[in-house]
Amino acid sequence: MSTLSLRSLLATVVLLTACMPTKRHGWPVQAGPHGGDPHASAPQPGLEPAFFAPVPVEQVLDNGLRVLVVSKRNLPLVHIRVLLRGGSALDPPSVPGLAMFYGETLRAGTDEMGSEALADAFESLGASLHVEVGTESIELSATTLREHADRLVELLGAVLLRPAFAVDELERVRKRLIISLQQERDEPTALADRLFWQTVYAEHPYGHAVSGSASALTKITREDLLAYGGRVAQAKNATLVLVGDVDEPHASQMARGAFGTWTPGEQVADVALPTAAPARIVIIDQPSAPQSQLRIGALGVARSSPDRDALLLCNAVLGGQFNSRINMNLREDKGYTYGAFSRFAFMRRPGPFVVSTGVRTDASAPAIDEILREGATMRETSVTQEELNNARNLYVLSLPSAFQTIAGMASSVAQLSLYDLPLDYFRTLPARLAAITTADVLRVAAQHLSLEALSIVVVGDRTKIEKGLEQLRRGAPELVTPEQVGL
Repeated sequence: MSTLSLRSLLATVVLLTACMPTKRHGWPVQAGPHGGDPHASAPQPGLEPAFFAPVPVEQVLDNGLRVLVVSKRNLPLVHIRVLLRGGSALDPPSVPGLAMFYGETLRAGTDEMGSEALADAFESLGASLHVEVGTESIELSATTLREHADRLVELLGAVLLRPAFAVDELERVRKRLIISLQQERDEPTALADRLFWQTVYAEHPYGHAVSGSASALTKITREDLLAYGGRVAQAKNATLVLVGDVDEPHASQMARGAFGTWTPGEQVADVALPTAAPARIVIIDQPSAPQSQLRIGALGVARSSPDRDALLLCNAVLGGQFNSRINMNLREDKGYTYGAFSRFAFMRRPGPFVVSTGVRTDASAPAIDEILREGATMRETSVTQEELNNARNLYVLSLPSAFQTIAGMASSVAQLSLYDLPLDYFRTLPARLAAITTADVLRVAAQHLSLEALSIVVVGDRTKIEKGLEQLRRGAPELVTPEQVGL
């Protein structure tokens, strides 16, 4: 090949190469709209995806049973949940733990089958029975394939309408619950939680732990369980939730078949309104403990409060998320703790506001002082717009996660019934949060964060923390034993 021909070939190759898109990691890179490398600048965010929470369809059977249905047909699965109002708040004062005992024994067999046969029946459907006992409700739930949904509803009906409460099964449940209580005695977090609720609520039904006390559990009889069930396991006191590959007519058919003969009864009445307890500092001594568990709080507001949404955002700024003021102060600035968070426990009656954390023993009093300081600042100074936006995003952007699974969706839908919320409550939540201003947050903080009423609970080494607690000038610390909180 001549020198001229070789030069012409090389020139052609260079020209063609210049006209081809460049590559990065083996993939062609197109020039930007105005030339140059598009990777030179960060991509711009697109539109935020819209999420519309499902709104359940409601029907009420002739006996008063409320049925809520959400059809989600993308998978051949159905989640079924039954909510009973009541929970441990209905425990007689002398029998704390009765609701927990009742809930656990629902899995111990029916009139037709014992505990093993019942477990096998659920397992044959690819399901397992879950029972959750709380302060204000008892919930039974299970998930199965669409083709087994009818049988699963029948089993749940048998569990609730015809529990056996066999004596030998009761003793097995009793032993397990007492062992669980003994384990709580060695858990500083469990001790702190128990003592906090008892300190804030005293003799009110919210004041005792759901798990009850060992002395009460030893006395519970079959007659006690029958009486409790006769009070809460009634059609008008229950809600049946079905979510998944099911339509409303099929759901209605299943509900009537399994629960149509259920005694109507009456919906249980709310417990009495709690009264604010005097502020106290209370200690459970744990010699040589390397950390102190702290609970600081007081009576808050009910779930029905018109300030609830604003308080959600207020709490998110104060201590409801990782970058909250309390956590950034105690964890990032002071290094007292791995995490410190606050919350409003919204219940049918006023639940508590509480700050929870575990701190180094030597930081017990300083940590409390910083928490009180952050509370005072929250009451006196408006939050920034950036803080408010971050707090709003915490709830709006995380809302889809509550509906990610059919079980999570059913749990959220059940809350609509427990707290008498409108069926579109979650659908309209983002718009309601968007309307809240920094002035709203300051107003609810000033109104509901009462620093004078705060009780302080500490589980830690008394010899190392008591002097510092005295210097807080919030009264003399009181010593409480595990036995005094039911353990």
